[in-house]
Amino acid sequence: MRKLFLLLLLSIACNNNQQNDIPPSPPSKSEPKYSISVGTEPADIIPGEKTKLQFSIQADGKILTVNDLEVVHEKLLHLLIISEDLSYFDHLHPEQSSTGSFVVETKFPAPGKYRLYLDYSPIGAGSQLGRLQVNVPGPVPTAAKLLPDKELVKVVDGIRIELEGDKLEAAKPVLLKFKLTDEKTKKPVTDLEPYLGAFAHFVLVSEGHGEYLHAHPLVDAPSPTARGGPEVSTQTLFPKPGLYKLWIQFQRQGKLHTVSMVLDIASQSTQPATAEEKDGVQSVEIKVSKDGYKPAVIRLKKGVRTVLTFVRLDEQNCAEELLFPELDIKKKLPVGEPVKIELLPDRYGEIIFSCGMKMYQGKLLIVPN
Repeated sequence: MRKLFLLLLLSIACNNNQQNDIPPSPPSKSEPKYSISVGTEPADIIPGEKTKLQFSIQADGKILTVNDLEVVHEKLLHLLIISEDLSYFDHLHPEQSSTGSFVVETKFPAPGKYRLYLDYSPIGAGSQLGRLQVNVPGPVPTAAKLLPDKELVKVVDGIRIELEGDKLEAAKPVLLKFKLTDEKTKKPVTDLEPYLGAFAHFVLVSEGHGEYLHAHPLVDAPSPTARGGPEVSTQTLFPKPGLYKLWIQFQRQGKLHTVSMVLDIASQSTQPATAEEKDGVQSVEIKVSKDGYKPAVIRLKKGVRTVLTFVRLDEQNCAEELLFPELDIKKKLPVGEPVKIELLPDRYGEIIFSCGMKMYQGKLLIVPN
């Protein structure tokens, strides 16, 4: 795929204006390519009966073992099994067997297609996501219709869960704040127990499975004996507008609870910012904080040299890494140090940039000069 830009130069701004004295950066080592395969036992899955799933993870042809993976939220692997129509959800944790593959047993409730999302973190490589699917033979039941919840309140197992927080919009950081109340006593729930190192876990999948998000609370459980509530919050970013199924998992009195909602995510209302042009160069400063990138959408003219300056304001965010995936750019954002990216857009279109966890996201719009 041809790159969007002819010229690409990255540098960290400093007080020394003699830029010719700065030696060129050494070529970066190419990152390994990861692949995942899954086998089932029995080969033809029988609905409602135990099925063994066996996963093999490879990096450039090398099979990864427990020694190659980092523990994240108390587990090496997080497996999410979700039916094609989003009506079924399960969260499991495969473990390595004597054969070297990672194995877990489960039951598929009915015939049909199931998507498998496997979260794992090779040491030093950060979070990775494997996407697979299995088909369960038999007459497929009518797909459940996905309808947005008009009121974002659910009562499950005697617990009332209400969603508050920011306006639900795509392409910008959104705070999701959940308030938990005992439905019988009407008192706040303050006895949430740590589950996988946190007081809650959040998974969101868009209609059609185009987008997958796995989020955690803004604050982890400080200790195994700590208790949480009545609020749990997370911040995420919906890449595109549309319907998303949300599952929240939390533990109380030794029991794991799973609550689901269907969210209708609107298009972002923010208008694009236009870069300032002077002496044939268009430039813009992008501030990075807990609110994400500001501005998050930037209009640039085609064929005009561009300087983007990123300034990370504090550590109260996950934006220490800057990614331009389509341009193979990965850059650190030290707090308080401006980081410049110089480029020359050579054709119309758009390009996405994000933080390493993809919770913060921005966009460059290339328009006619």
